This record gives sequence, C-alpha cells and structure tokens, in this order.
Amino acid sequence: MPRPLAVAAAWGWRLIVLGAAGWIVAQSVAKLPMLVIALAVALLLTVLLNPLVRLGRRFRLPPLLTAPLVVVGFFGLAGLAIGLVVTNVAGSLSGSSQRVSEGWNRFVDWLAAGPLHVNAAQLGAWGDQAQQWVTSHASDLSQGVWTVGASATEVLAGFIVCLLVTILLLADGRRIWWQTVLLVPRRSRRTYVRAMRAGWRALSAYMHMQVVIASLEGVLIWIGAAIIGVPTAPAMGLLVFVTAFVPILGIIIAGAVCVALTFLVKGAVAALIMLAIVIVVHQAEIHLLQPWLMGHAVSLHPLVVIIGITAATLLAGLAGALFVVPLLAFAAAAIRVLVVAPASPGAGSLSAGMDQR
Repeated sequence: MPRPLAVAAAWGWRLIVLGAAGWIVAQSVAKLPMLVIALAVALLLTVLLNPLVRLGRRFRLPPLLTAPLVVVGFFGLAGLAIGLVVTNVAGSLSGSSQRVSEGWNRFVDWLAAGPLHVNAAQLGAWGDQAQQWVTSHASDLSQGVWTVGASATEVLAGFIVCLLVTILLLADGRRIWWQTVLLVPRRSRRTYVRAMRAGWRALSAYMHMQVVIASLEGVLIWIGAAIIGVPTAPAMGLLVFVTAFVPILGIIIAGAVCVALTFLVKGAVAALIMLAIVIVVHQAEIHLLQPWLMGHAVSLHPLVVIIGITAATLLAGLAGALFVVPLLAFAAAAIRVLVVAPASPGAGSLSAGMDQR
C-alpha cells in the first residue's frame, strides 16, 4: 500500500472516531443547555472572583465565609447597577416622550421621502397584515407565552445552580481540582497539571482583560453620548459594557441600539455623530484593544476570534458567541504545553501545580 494512502487512512479513521465522540458530546450538551450554560458562567465567575477569595485567604479568612460574601456582593452590585440604569432610562424617556414621538415621526417621514419611498398607505397595510397575523396565530402565541414562562423557570433554576456552583468552586476548588487529577493516569499527571495551569492562567488573563476592554468601551460610549446630550448615556454605557464580552461583534450590536435610540431622542445629526463614535470605538477594539491587550494576554489572533465567534454563533447561538473565546484561550494554552512545549523531566512539581488554582 502506498505510504501517502496509509497515512491518509490512519488520519481518516482517527478523525472519524473524534468526530463521533464530538457528536456524542454535542448531543449530550444540547439536551441540557441551561445546565451547561450555568456551569460555564459559574466557571468564568470563579476565574473572575478568585483573586478576591485568595486575598481573603491572606487575611486568614476562611474560604467558606469569603466565597459567599464575594458572590453575593458581586450579584448585589450588578443588580444595583441595573436598577440605577433602568431608573435613569425610565426617567429620561418619560421626560423626553415628546422628543421620542417627534423622532419616530421623523423616521416615518424618512421612510416616505428617503430611498425606500414607503408611503403611509404601505405602512398602514403592513400594520393591518401584522394585526391579521396576530389574530390568526393567537393559539400559537398563547403557547409561546407558556413556553416563555417555562423558560423563565429554567432561567431561575439555572441562576440558582450558577450561584451555588460558583460559591462551591471558590470555597472548595482545590479539593475538586485534586479529584480531577486523580482521574488521570499517574504517569501523565505532571503534564496534565502543567497544561491545566497554563489554561487556567490564559482563562484568568482573558476574563480580567475582557473586563478592562469592556469598561473602556462602555466609558467611551458613555462620554460620547453625554457630550451629544443623550439622556440615556449611562444606559448606553452599561449596554456596551455587557455586550463587549462578545468580542468584536458585541460593540456592533450595542452600537446599532445606541444609534437608533439617539435618532429617536436627538435626531438624525446626533445619530450620525453617535454612529461615528461607535465606528471609532469598534475600530479601536479591532486594531488596538484586541490585538495588543487581548492578544498579549491569551495569544489569540483577531482572525481566530472572528472565525470562532461566527462558527459558534451559527452552531450554538448567543451562548456559543459568549463562551467560544474563553474556550479557545484555554484550549490554546493547554495544547501549547502538551504539544509545543512538552514537560521536561523534573520540571515543576505536582503539589506546586495544585496550589495554583
């Protein structure tokens, strides 16, 4: 048998086995999406909040006390920030309802006089069609409301699971880590520990650097919207901060919302200025923040990030877009240890690896 054919066959059956194993894992994950998302969020929160627990350990505070306080404080601050922003948005829109109405009227006029040439009769026809569709699909909509209620219950259950798992990982992560190491064959444990340590450091660097990038983008949008005079500038900044955890694509989605809201409240000129601000921030993320800050932190090229986010979004939706980059960062760092820089005899100790959770 020719050697190229033998090599291709060897690669082929191995790829088939790996593909089958990946399909089984994907099907298992698809059966429990809320549980998987809750565990993934809990792991990322553990990476983000672990320095605070380690700081408490330096002051001889027990992890079983520090971990719940850190997690509850984190969610408390997040809820307070969301409440303040919602209050700001409600107050701003209630005080500028006339401007919003005028902005909507300007938008309707632009539809008629702009390149689309949509007249009032067509808008009325579209409204009648929408009303007829709602009437004919009333039963489907009622079932959809029931589904939304069930989904809300699942989200609540997932939040509780995420909260408990985060506390347990922060408080007792070392023992859990030891138990995973004991599942690995003894001769491979040293290499496994080095690979997982490298992956954990990359994941930690990603999370903390992403917080920095998201904060910078949120502050820039906030300042730009405040200079324009948009009353919902704090809400825009928070929206950009949250969506920035989806690298590169998040600022596009949040920016579109900011531009639309600016158009309704302040008009077309202010919306164009906001669009320019969003474009500048987006270009800064692509050419400055992601390549320099994130690239040095996790060694992922922006092209890898874009392809990974696009593929994960097509396969798993928003959840895939949120988790694919930290997964790539962890995998790249671990594989680099396993393949590019294999462990040398006597390099590091197993106990030292366990202390670096």
